Amino acid sequence: MTIIPSVHVSLPSDGRAAGAARRSLRALEDYVPDNAIDDMNLLVSELVSNSVKHASLSPGEEIHVDAEPTGGAIRVAVTNPGRAELTNKVGHRAAESGWGLLILTQIASRWGVSTEGSTSVWFEIDMSGDNAKISA
Repeated sequence: MTIIPSVHVSLPSDGRAAGAARRSLRALEDYVPDNAIDDMNLLVSELVSNSVKHASLSPGEEIHVDAEPTGGAIRVAVTNPGRAELTNKVGHRAAESGWGLLILTQIASRWGVSTEGSTSVWFEIDMSGDNAKISA
């Protein structure tokens, strides 16, 4: 049985956060397929960037990224103490921005939002046994 580590990081709520989130997921590179890492990096970048841009966070407030194995998937949650702002109007986004939730919907196996005290957007990327990099 392969044990996949969990990742739990707290990030500054500024322009450094998305890159730091991607670097934190490197701990999973030896355990999950390259395409899953690529998908997780893209999605965590989108969600962390959305937190920085739209959550109205004050300096010093942190964004939390948690990645954990859940059966045959990896679940990643991005949590901030700000409010949810999940508008995604297809006809009203600029060509270079506003695509985050559409990308999330297309790539993630599942995703959702929790707004109990803070805002947490999570997604899961399924992994089959054939795709595991390390076998037991």
